[in-house]
Formats: sequence, C-alpha cells, structure tokens
Amino acid sequence: MIGFDRGCKFKCDGYNEIHLQLLYKEILKRMIDLQNLSVNELAAYSLSDLNAIKDNVTKAIELRKSNDKKELISKLKTMAEESGLPLSELVSELQKISASSTKLKKEKAPPKFRNPHNAEQTWSGNGRMPKWLADEVANGKSENDFLITDHQ
Repeated sequence: MIGFDRGCKFKCDGYNEIHLQLLYKEILKRMIDLQNLSVNELAAYSLSDLNAIKDNVTKAIELRKSNDKKELISKLKTMAEESGLPLSELVSELQKISASSTKLKKEKAPPKFRNPHNAEQTWSGNGRMPKWLADEVANGKSENDFLITDHQ
C-alpha cells in the first residue's frame, strides 16, 4: 500500500528503493509550486491549510535568516583571521560607523516666516514656498513682511 497518512507522512509497503525513488520523482513533478499560484488558486485551499502554509513559510524564513546569519559570521571570522585583524576590533569599528551615521540626521529647521492670518502656518525658508506665502507675494507683498521677529 502506498499513500500518505493523516499527518502527511509517506507510507509504503512492499516497494524496494528503486520504486521509491521513481515514486518520489513522480511526486516532485506533480507538486504544486506555491510561488506561482494566483491569489484565487490559493483561496481554493481551506483556511486551516492556508494557515499551515503561512506558519511553515514563517518558520522557513526564520530558519533561513538564522542560517544566513551563521554563514555570514563564519565568513567574517575567516576573513578576519586571514587578514590578521581580530574580529572584535572590526566589530568595534562597525559600531562606531553605525553610531556616527545615526547622529547625522538633520534637525528640522526653525520657522522664519509666519502667516498672519493663521499662526500655525510657518515656513523655514527651505524647500518650496508654501501656497499661503506665494499668494501673498503674488499680490504684491514682500517675503520680509512675513518674517518672524522676536516679539511675535
């Protein structure tokens, strides 16, 4: 008897290894490639099947990340050993680079211009001129008329 039990484990009675290899190849040919299935084709599966697929994919992604991380660490160790530099020294340098790149974030420029009709509307003078100020300038006013002074 050949088949799968309810736990999807392959069962086979009375077949030799060659038969099993041929059967395995046939099963592989007939397996569905989930990556190429459309949303509608996937929707034909039961919710429990879809959840099982999702759980397996999530586990496979985590396993893949873990294995890739271990492989990369191994390669880095080998490269460090070959170069004669201690890995801890390289890691320390990478941390410094990472820390300095986070410090380079730009702070928001303070506002230089304020709309007298709506005090919440301001402009730093950088980037595109806001519509409220462009309209005022088009009506003959100067940008300087809207400069924020200390007493505002």
